[in-house]
Amino acid sequence: MARPRKPDPAAPYQPLRAAAELTGLSLYYIRNGVKAGTIPAIRMGRDWRVNMPVFLAQLEAASTGGQA
Repeated sequence: MARPRKPDPAAPYQPLRAAAELTGLSLYYIRNGVKAGTIPAIRMGRDWRVNMPVFLAQLEAASTGGQA
């Protein structure tokens, strides 16, 4: 069995668990956001990958009240 790897913060697409670790959000929140379409993600086979540059920009915009 392969060892779990640490998330690579430079990778543009992250698995859901790595996105949760990198952002500090819960896996539950990430998974539900992907299902609802509010978190940008693509499906790769049976897995989902979060588009981290776009998602982090969304989080930044939300934290600053939409002011850029």
